[in-house]
Amino acid sequence: MNYGLLRDIVGLRPRSFALLGLLVLVNLSLAIYLALWQKPELERAQQDWFAKRQAVASGADQSAAARYHKGLKDLETFRKKLIDKKEFAAFLSELFASAKSKSA
Repeated sequence: MNYGLLRDIVGLRPRSFALLGLLVLVNLSLAIYLALWQKPELERAQQDWFAKRQAVASGADQSAAARYHKGLKDLETFRKKLIDKKEFAAFLSELFASAKSKSA
């Protein structure tokens, strides 16, 4: 192909080539945006996330999420030690009976 033939083709379909040029420009700008800003930001966020997960796994993290999960675990342990509502009256009568027998 020679230059004159290409010029004639572009002359016959200028809108198509203008749209093609616009699409190439948009593609290049998105590629630059991804390469210069998005990917480094994503890598930084991933590194932060993995570091936090590692800290939580090793028990060194005292972030809000770690304290929350520890609190849930402690609350579950506390609830296991509580007496059920149905058994509480029997426990109180047994306690008062024991106290009465010890005092007399």
